[in-house]
Amino acid sequence: MKLNIKPDDFLKATVITVLAFSLSLVLMQPFSLSIATLISSNDRHDFNITDFYNIIADGRAVRTLDRDIVIVDIKDATREDVAVVLDFLPALEPRAVGLDVMFDVPRDNDSLLLSAVANMPEMVMIVDVEGDSERGAETFHMAQTSFFHDSLGVRRFGASNLPTKYEGGVVREFSVDFPVKDGKAVSSFPVALAEAVDSSAVAELRARGLRLENINYPSRTFKCIPWYDIASYAEDIQNHIVLLGAVGVPEDMHATPTQKQMSGIEIHAHALSTILNRNYLDTVGTFGNLAIAFALCFILAMIHLRLPAEFKSLALRLIQLILLYFIIRIGYYFFIDRSIIVNFSYTLLMMTFVLFACDIWFGVNGTIKFFKKKLQSHKQATNQ
Repeated sequence: MKLNIKPDDFLKATVITVLAFSLSLVLMQPFSLSIATLISSNDRHDFNITDFYNIIADGRAVRTLDRDIVIVDIKDATREDVAVVLDFLPALEPRAVGLDVMFDVPRDNDSLLLSAVANMPEMVMIVDVEGDSERGAETFHMAQTSFFHDSLGVRRFGASNLPTKYEGGVVREFSVDFPVKDGKAVSSFPVALAEAVDSSAVAELRARGLRLENINYPSRTFKCIPWYDIASYAEDIQNHIVLLGAVGVPEDMHATPTQKQMSGIEIHAHALSTILNRNYLDTVGTFGNLAIAFALCFILAMIHLRLPAEFKSLALRLIQLILLYFIIRIGYYFFIDRSIIVNFSYTLLMMTFVLFACDIWFGVNGTIKFFKKKLQSHKQATNQ
């Protein structure tokens, strides 16, 4: 099949592609708020095409048990139980310890807990930060800390906040730092832990210059040890980074690209593993994604202009299906083999809008030709 491309077809295809982009901006704008509200509800988490790649990658038979990080599950443990665990941990010689628990108010019989915490000066603890209320402010302040936070002197701590696009949305990223008004910054919990064990990894992280980093979730698991049985796992704890947190507690469950619900402590473990293993996922910028969408739209417009009318509809649908298949395959290849996220969501959307734009183009041209013909007929009839 020969398309017989004419010189002016390039200009026509460019105009059609620009029209398609204009239509997408005009037609999608009124629905953006309602769509965001719909997909951000607690029972309908927001979805991104990269989540699809995560799900496929995580479903592979190959699984990696993280060699650096173990989780101690302290679900159902009392404060006294946590104190006993913290008191016993140094004897097992962990490489570092992170405590993902907030003791917001003091209680009776906290002396054992305070003593255990005091005896672990290198332990990383959590705080909660909140954005400043001033309009346009991009700084944060401490919102919640454990009641003994100010009495411990200089300690390592990190913000446990998990960034999401919408309330109840999917946790795809972790924050590197939370800037505060005095020019300093509060590190996130996984970054604070990474600083405790590998400062060079954190230096590389900050050199990337990003405020948010993608978490590399797929195919990685962590050994989870029940708090009451840590003595039986001495070899797994020795020289490992130990994260203490509650696994499976409803109030600390979050949607992730690979699991509908994942505990906050497990998300922190994945973020920490991403930092220590330098498994960063680089993202193609907005300009790159738009360029890909524009190129494919231009090609579809060119084909639409030159295909014979008798089989144009069927051929275009087949081309759309073929492009859809290759877009998914290429996106998956870059995600798995190159650790690059190419967001083809806009490209897929524009594949529909460009055909709509083609219909408008041919419709307008047909209408103009029709009225020109009518006008010419009218002039000829008048001259006679």
